[in-house]
Amino acid sequence: MPFTPGMEAVGEVIAVGPGLTCRKVGDIVAYAGDPMDLPSDKVVLVPRSVDPIIPTSIMRKAITAQFLVRRCFKLLVGLDLYYASGRTHLVPLSSEPSQLKRRWLKQRKMDEKKYTFQGSLACLKPRGYMVSFGQSSGTPDLIQLSALAAKSLFLIRPSMMHYTSTQDELLETAGEV
Repeated sequence: MPFTPGMEAVGEVIAVGPGLTCRKVGDIVAYAGDPMDLPSDKVVLVPRSVDPIIPTSIMRKAITAQFLVRRCFKLLVGLDLYYASGRTHLVPLSSEPSQLKRRWLKQRKMDEKKYTFQGSLACLKPRGYMVSFGQSSGTPDLIQLSALAAKSLFLIRPSMMHYTSTQDELLETAGEV
């Protein structure tokens, strides 16, 4: 995912406003998202046992990974998983050498430099799931619902903000990471 400065950070609470009881001066807290006018229910407490540098560098990415594999689609052992690298091509999710990836793509008649969102959908099995996320390749192609119906496909374009919109959701998600 692309890096945007300021979209995740860790800091120390230096003052607490009237009526706020969930934080105290000296707490170390982290956030992921837009920092402007950040309400207290959008930060999570960082345990003293965790080096603050860790949530500073991975909070947004870790929360995204959690909701993708736990809530958008429950990832289970034994499932075939593929990911779209920058939404420009499909590769097996592994540490396979590039030559093996190219062979995998060639077997599926996919030109490494020319696949599209539509090509990604075409690779899915009937009742397959496609989770399109991130902004690195811009806006996905428009799609007709009938294209999904042809194989009873599921398509989701999730946003982190919708999976952490309440404090309970944010704390549950952050607690797992």
